[in-house]
Amino acid sequence: MLEMKAFFVRREWCRCRTCETYQACGAEIEQRWSVVEQRIAEVGPMLRYVFDDTEYNERCSDVFVALSNINDVDMVRYMRVLLFRIPWVEDGTAHQIIKLVRATSDPVEDCQNFPSSEVIGAKLKSFVVNHFFRRSYLAKTLNTPDPDAEVLEKFGSCAFMYESVVDKVVEKMRCRPSALLSHMRDSVLSRLRAAARYAKYYQVIAFKVGDQRGGASLESRDLRTGVLYIPDLVNFPVLDAFYFVDAPPQDATAVGRAGARCACANWTIVCLQMTNQDNHDTTTGAVVGFMARMREWIRDWDVVKEQLSWEMIYVQHRDAKAMDRKQVSAMADRR
Repeated sequence: MLEMKAFFVRREWCRCRTCETYQACGAEIEQRWSVVEQRIAEVGPMLRYVFDDTEYNERCSDVFVALSNINDVDMVRYMRVLLFRIPWVEDGTAHQIIKLVRATSDPVEDCQNFPSSEVIGAKLKSFVVNHFFRRSYLAKTLNTPDPDAEVLEKFGSCAFMYESVVDKVVEKMRCRPSALLSHMRDSVLSRLRAAARYAKYYQVIAFKVGDQRGGASLESRDLRTGVLYIPDLVNFPVLDAFYFVDAPPQDATAVGRAGARCACANWTIVCLQMTNQDNHDTTTGAVVGFMARMREWIRDWDVVKEQLSWEMIYVQHRDAKAMDRKQVSAMADRR
């Protein structure tokens, strides 16, 4: 993105020719950059498409056709694309919705696929989630003795839509002590009756990308317990999915939170992160990004987040290194 903006600035400078003209046209230049930025979000950072109106419109049409032609056979492939686990394959149409990226892990360098843009990535994720979260596929996957680590990493949250699986999770869950509490607090799921522990439905949340219109926006009163909310963004910060359960906080100090009580005052947000990685500490930037996205989705989020109790559940493949301590978040250590 920085290279694209540098090219744009140089182009505008050459158009204006003088410093005075460039400064006088500042508002107009900013508006033109907003258009370019949105085009990058739509089709990807490619000069020939984002700076030419005709080429951009043709590219949008090609992307629409490519996305419309995705079938069930393609779903496994695109699931692996979202997991960065597939080598580059040239079939004449792949470049319209996925791009080749260089992945390095010393001393190995590899070429892999990634969605061409944020908008395309969100659409691909919505397609894949709606395909793999079908009950028939879930039953088949969850009955496999050793589910593929890649499938678990991206779609393991689907397991929380099965009562029997959540019961087993509660039975085998290992809680880590908080540095702020003298005792180890049990999972909120262990305090609920079986029927209230798991999500009955799922909903893909369409977040705004760039200046794109149509992003999700609602009030806290529209939230529901028992619904697994799945962000459509490929790199959504902090978590992969979450759902709400109706359970008051276990510690008495949390009951008297200041502020007006909202409809979800007794709720706990169960945050799910599926991973086979060893490092799970949440960075300050990730927390800031998460809060910004939640504020975008729930208009009264600043009130809601103070009323909720929070629980983070990490789901790991058996080959992953087990956690032996509470995970760290610089901004959210009080949670």
